Amino acid sequence: MRVAGYVRVSSESQTENYSIPEQKDAIEKYCKMHGWNLVKIYVDGGLSGASANRPALNELMALANNYDLVLVYKIDRFSRSQKDMLNLIEDLQEKECKFASIWENFDTTTPLGMAMLGILSAFAQLEREQIKERMALGRRGRTKKGLWRAGSNVPTGYDYINGHLVIREDEAEQIRKIFELFLAGWSIHKIKDYMHANYTNRYSSWAQASAVSAVLRNSLYIGKLPSKTEGIAIKGEHDAIIDDITFNKAQQLLKAKSEHYDPIHKHPFKAFHLLTGLTYCGECGGRISVVSSHQYKYYGCHRRHDGDPRHKLLPKCKTPKYNVKVLDQLIIDEVLKLSFDHDAIKDLIKPRKVVDHRKAIKSLEKQKSRLIDLYSVGGIELEDLTGRLYVITEKLSGFKNDKPEPPELSFDEAVDIFDNAGTIFESDNTEEKRAILFALISKIVLKDDTVEIHWRFE
Repeated sequence: MRVAGYVRVSSESQTENYSIPEQKDAIEKYCKMHGWNLVKIYVDGGLSGASANRPALNELMALANNYDLVLVYKIDRFSRSQKDMLNLIEDLQEKECKFASIWENFDTTTPLGMAMLGILSAFAQLEREQIKERMALGRRGRTKKGLWRAGSNVPTGYDYINGHLVIREDEAEQIRKIFELFLAGWSIHKIKDYMHANYTNRYSSWAQASAVSAVLRNSLYIGKLPSKTEGIAIKGEHDAIIDDITFNKAQQLLKAKSEHYDPIHKHPFKAFHLLTGLTYCGECGGRISVVSSHQYKYYGCHRRHDGDPRHKLLPKCKTPKYNVKVLDQLIIDEVLKLSFDHDAIKDLIKPRKVVDHRKAIKSLEKQKSRLIDLYSVGGIELEDLTGRLYVITEKLSGFKNDKPEPPELSFDEAVDIFDNAGTIFESDNTEEKRAILFALISKIVLKDDTVEIHWRFE
């Protein structure tokens, strides 16, 4: 029996029986005991089991036809989602590949095994939900004590040492500079340009105006911890970077700019709605614009509603209209949901595929060799040889440099923006909300009754 092993840990530092070496050792011994041929062990290190989109797992599922059995140490190493687990097992069955788990001691060759699979997968998913609940409870408990919630993304301006926020002076200087420029009358976009040209920090180089705006609104910098559950800012035990007077002046100025901002005279072509310029029709590819209907406003396909006679010749677009408030809130909710779940952001980041050009490269290398041989026997002139070799060399260079394009946003940059989203969406400033959305999302596609978000970090 040809066997493929699969192991996974959600953190590189996991130890005991969940570590990669321990899982590998258990799989190898189990196959040896049964006399099975263990062909390969696929490994996903530091990846959550909440999503089935994992590089090694994707490779294994693509090659499942080559194996008779997929063996794991424990079911939750394969997946913590009941839905994903059952889908993966069904995909294996379609490829005539069985599934077995060492810890639970069952396989999918029997009806009892399939029934047990559903039960155990449900418990694995329940355990994950309980872990998330305990983590959220722990964060709330830390906030009540005046301690930062902890996590991988330490606020700009601070280091996290022995459970406490400690001022990091090189970044604290940047925070103070932002407040200084803002109270001197600089606009947020002008401050962004200045900071981007002169400063950088662990997470970014101040390339987004939303990052500057979030700093100006963040009460963390006056020694307070925002608490959504308590509804008030709680006094933190960490030292403040900005004094209360400076911070309060900045809040008054932000409020004044928001209340007296006149977009019609300052920016006559400025968008007044959250998603215009970002949303597209999945039926015909046209832009989505706002359409008024009696007392309601809707997002609708521009080609369907603008009355241009040229668009009447196109097939009738069937994309429905979406209530502006409903769709705006749906997108905001999706952003806020990810701001509380950094693992979910990682799960959305797709591995970049590299095209295998080895055959083409080998063919071109042979062509080079033949041309040189031909020149050596007087079959072609030197000028002809040089021209042909140049073309082949350019092609080879293109193949060898053919690497996948990186995402527009790195994980850390995305998390930094997501962490600021809550503060921005609590304000009434549409411009800053749009800045957050345009920083995180490349486009939103509406088709039939579906809303598809294309993130910049995918």
